[in-house]
Amino acid sequence: VQCLKPHKEEVNIVSYSNDGQMMATVSNDKSIFFFDLTKKKDFYEPIGFVVTHEVVTSMCWKADSSQILLGFKDGAVKQIKRPPLMVDTTKTFEMKMEGELNYEFKRPKPKKPEKKEEEEGEDGEEGE
Repeated sequence: VQCLKPHKEEVNIVSYSNDGQMMATVSNDKSIFFFDLTKKKDFYEPIGFVVTHEVVTSMCWKADSSQILLGFKDGAVKQIKRPPLMVDTTKTFEMKMEGELNYEFKRPKPKKPEKKEEEEGEDGEEGE
């Protein structure tokens, strides 16, 4: 199988959609390229790419292949819709991240320990 390497830097992740119709690659260049796997069996051509705000460190397709969950180097988590197989590339191969959902995870703040009141003297009398 041959594939164009459209990224400017090394590819970190290669992931196939569960339906076998698309492949996505991510790189340190902060881009995700999508490839159509339905046309040719021995050569994958890119159908377009999206630019991300940060390097993607993890990627997982939804079971029905309609969306992708992305984890970023800065801790952000986003979910995007999978692009259609037919994209108008007459002007650019760059696509917008459609259906973007941002997830925000907050660490719980630990409760401060309560201050214990100063204990009374040994015989129960307060000090003078």
